Amino acid sequence: MKKTWLIICCLYVVFTLQAVDRGLSNFYFSHITGENGLSQSNVKAIIQDSYGFMWFGTKNGLNRFDGTSIVQMDCDDYVAGTGNHNISALFEDKERQLWVGTDRGVYRYNPTSDIFTFMNQETEEGVNMNNWVSDIVADSIGNIWIVIPDQGVFRYRNEKLYFYEVTNKEHFKTEAPECILVRPDGEVWLVHGESDFSDIMGVRIDLNNIVLIKPGIH
Repeated sequence: MKKTWLIICCLYVVFTLQAVDRGLSNFYFSHITGENGLSQSNVKAIIQDSYGFMWFGTKNGLNRFDGTSIVQMDCDDYVAGTGNHNISALFEDKERQLWVGTDRGVYRYNPTSDIFTFMNQETEEGVNMNNWVSDIVADSIGNIWIVIPDQGVFRYRNEKLYFYEVTNKEHFKTEAPECILVRPDGEVWLVHGESDFSDIMGVRIDLNNIVLIKPGIH
C-alpha cells in the first residue's frame, strides 16, 4: 500500500512539473537596452497603458515601446516653457492620459494631441508640486494621489489640488514618504524610504484632516 501511494505521489509531482513547464514555456524575455533605442539604461518607472504600449521612464527621457521599436519622447511643455527629462513615476488616468512624475513636478501627456502639459496648479494655501515625484496612484472614487518625499502627499480631484504634510522638517530624513497604497475602503498607507516594513505609516485622510497611524496604534 505504501509503495502504491509513493508511486501516485511521484506521478503527481512529475505531471505537476510538466504542467508548470508548459506554462512557463509560453513566456519569453526580451532585453531592452540602448542598442534597441532606450534613451538611458537607468529605468526608474515602467507602465503599460490601455493602448498596450509599454512606457519606460529613465534618468534621461521617456520611452514608448510598441513591442518592436522604441520612440524617445522629451517631457517638455512648450507653452509653459518648462520641461524635465528625469522621469521617476508613471500613471495612466481614466481619460487615458499619462501622468509623468519627474524630479521637478508632474506633467500630463495627451496621446491624442501628443502634447505634454506641466501641472502648475496650486492648493488654496499656495502649495504646488515642485520636487521629486516618487509615486502616483488613483483610488476608487476619483482621487489621484501624488507622493513627493520632499514635500508630502498631494491629492488631485476635479481640477483641484490638496496638500497633506505627512511629517515635519525635524523628521524629514526618517519619515518622508516614498510609496503609497490606497485600500478599497479609502485608507491610505505610506512607506518611507528607510522602512523595513516594521514601521509602516498608515494614513487616514478625509477632505480636511490627516491622521497618522503608527505601528502598534489602532
